[in-house]
Amino acid sequence: SVMIGNNVTLWSGNHIGHHSIIQDHVFISSHVVVSGGVIVEESCFLGVNATLRDHIVIGSKTLIGAGSTIMKSTDPFSVFAPKPTEMRDIRSDQLRKI
Repeated sequence: SVMIGNNVTLWSGNHIGHHSIIQDHVFISSHVVVSGGVIVEESCFLGVNATLRDHIVIGSKTLIGAGSTIMKSTDPFSVFAPKPTEMRDIRSDQLRKI
């Protein structure tokens, strides 16, 4: 079973795994994966396509940016923002293989 607190927003296409707990005032944007046994403490924000590994705790008031992969528990007030994908120094019509 999953427990979801008060004032929680679950945007579209999320996966909330078994035995997870989402505490109060959490915003989970689109296509977030929360694996099994995760605790998301109060007032966190999870960005689009974020992935949380199983059996971790996301500390209160943590901000997890779009596309982040979180593999271990976080401290309260943490901020995670992955580096953007870089453009390559080759034109698309010059590619022979990827």
